[in-house]
Amino acid sequence: MTEWSPCRLSGPLPQGLIGTYFRIGPHPLPGAIARRWGAHPGLLHAIRMDAGGAAWHTASRMAVEHGPGANLLVDCGALLAAGESGPVWAIDKDGLNAAARPLTGGRATTVPHAHPDSTGRLVVTAVDEHDPVVSCWSWVAGEWQLRRVVDVPDRSFLHDAQIVNDQLVLGMHPLRHSPTGPRWDAAKESSVWLIAPLDSNERPSLVESAPCFVLHGGTATSDAREVLLRAPVRPTPGLARDEPVLDPSVVPGMREWRLDRIRGTATERQLTYDPCDFPVELDGDLIVGLAGERDGGPDYTRCRGVARVGPGGELDRRLHQRGSFGGEFRPVMTDDGMVLAGLITWPDASELLILDPSDLSAEPLARVHIPVAIAAGLHSAWLPGE
Repeated sequence: MTEWSPCRLSGPLPQGLIGTYFRIGPHPLPGAIARRWGAHPGLLHAIRMDAGGAAWHTASRMAVEHGPGANLLVDCGALLAAGESGPVWAIDKDGLNAAARPLTGGRATTVPHAHPDSTGRLVVTAVDEHDPVVSCWSWVAGEWQLRRVVDVPDRSFLHDAQIVNDQLVLGMHPLRHSPTGPRWDAAKESSVWLIAPLDSNERPSLVESAPCFVLHGGTATSDAREVLLRAPVRPTPGLARDEPVLDPSVVPGMREWRLDRIRGTATERQLTYDPCDFPVELDGDLIVGLAGERDGGPDYTRCRGVARVGPGGELDRRLHQRGSFGGEFRPVMTDDGMVLAGLITWPDASELLILDPSDLSAEPLARVHIPVAIAAGLHSAWLPGE
């Protein structure tokens, strides 16, 4: 039986804020050796909200190796999850149970990020451990449908793929896989952007740019000639301070690329200089988590604040209260417009903050008080409806 515990509220919930906020994070099995976050089983938290208040529920550990501990995905009203390897997982929205959806053939490993095509159908990207290819899939009529296969020029590292006007944009960065995670590949001198149409065998465009590490995608637009991308970069492949520095010359923060697929050239500019991650698009801008600090360096697992970044740089920011940390903030539609929902945590309690995205530093519109400390997690999702 699923049990939901009532939560105390501070401030009225916005009208029309009816649905469930989900947040996932890794939860290692007892005695497990610490590895990259997405390689551990997941722990899922859910907070339901409506005009009558809010209720909170935690799933039991999704006790599978390489489980859904990295990301949450919404596909046409269905809730999915992914780790950094293995299958996509379907999540029961009430019981919070996970069931594996392995890709056809079972050999490809899903990338833990996905984006919708022009119809709203989610496109999941996978890499193959044996062949230098990237494949794209959608879940249609109860099975995986192959959308596109792209040969990649080498075994560069892929972590995310953008879908722009039904064009697949792959950032292949000069890393190599190792048992302890990605490492910089000194033999490669550039990052490579591949641009290929979905549902087509048309040859992809190839654009080279300066080497960097883009972990999560951001905003993306396109016209007949140019693709415009904005996303965070950082000099380390992981989330914590003890990750190796791949290239000291890579300046962390938000960066913009203009990819000319006819000339095969890229121009870049740095928009911000604060370490950040977890970009979520909002009206052409990006909402990002500002990395915290530990041992004199950035800590992406415990963000110290949230910021809004536009085409010209940072527009607004909010720093979390001293002693707390946060993560990804998610845009949610209400009767009065868009709000942002995100968790912050203290050593013995947590809060779900409802913020006005036009004034991040203002007092939250509402707070949902949760009487336990929810551990650091990666991504979140919102599903509207009762």
